[in-house]
Amino acid sequence: MINPFFTIVVPVYNVESYVEKCVKSIVAQSFDSYEVILVDDGSKDSSGAICDRLSEENKMLVKVIHKPNGGLSDARNVGIDAAKGKYIIFVDSDDYWDDCNALEQIKEKLSVQPDVLFFGCKDYNCKDGTMVVSRNNYNEKILQCGNKERILKYLKQSGMYPGAAWLCVIRRDFVLKNNLYFVKGIKSEDIDWLFDVFIHAQNFAALNKTFYVYLKNRSGSITNTADVKTVDDLLYIVAKWSRKLHSLSEPYVKYLLAHLSYCYMMLLINYSQLPDEVKSEKKEAIESEKRLLSYAIGAKYRIFAFIIKIIGLSAGSRLLHKMYKMTH
Repeated sequence: MINPFFTIVVPVYNVESYVEKCVKSIVAQSFDSYEVILVDDGSKDSSGAICDRLSEENKMLVKVIHKPNGGLSDARNVGIDAAKGKYIIFVDSDDYWDDCNALEQIKEKLSVQPDVLFFGCKDYNCKDGTMVVSRNNYNEKILQCGNKERILKYLKQSGMYPGAAWLCVIRRDFVLKNNLYFVKGIKSEDIDWLFDVFIHAQNFAALNKTFYVYLKNRSGSITNTADVKTVDDLLYIVAKWSRKLHSLSEPYVKYLLAHLSYCYMMLLINYSQLPDEVKSEKKEAIESEKRLLSYAIGAKYRIFAFIIKIIGLSAGSRLLHKMYKMTH
């Protein structure tokens, strides 16, 4: 397709049991001005061959790019560079859509020409087979009010701040103009990318539909593991954005700092699970970002922040981990 309205970028890596369902849920759409770019990131299973077959079956819609393994960020970046659509949507290859009218509904909401549009989702728990709506009911009036401070305040205080790139529809020329590529080689790349998106975006919109189905607690998922790299990458993101945000004077920044405070608490939760000898190596660097706790928003997170300040980083991170497990 020469000038599609949407480009759907699907990074693919060792998901032979899931990718066909994912792609078929997209090509079932009633809206027909779109392209699907499957970026096979050096899969070692049959995922690449499945992508080729799906492309052959849907020649006008599905394109496959095979590349050496470079990670999720690299695969998404390749998809961005290959995209021709006015708007880009990211879909993880183990997830799927359950509404064939999703693109039609998104297109209607894009009449206001936002930089970014948010939509809802459902979580499918692979352990117990339950499905729950995890995000919906955006206040569309606030998101389209044009006041970024009010918008970010609403997103943060309501718990609607997006945690994943696949919750967004984003204008391609906005991405290219602001160089909004994903940092290669890190976990939690969506957290880093979304800070950049919010710094640059001026116009927002939302669709209160939950067509995206996220597979939660899938065995083997990279989001289902925590290790030293998880801590290192979260520390990189926290330190990077603490410097950047503290250098800005715009009034909306305090709400981005509030979200960074939450990210710092997630860093502490992961830090608490490291071996003692590794903890000692990282303690000073993590302590140096402790000022972020003062930006916590919401009673629960303020209590967490107060406890950590009182009993210290080591004991506080262990207690925070226990409290997090109890509430999740």
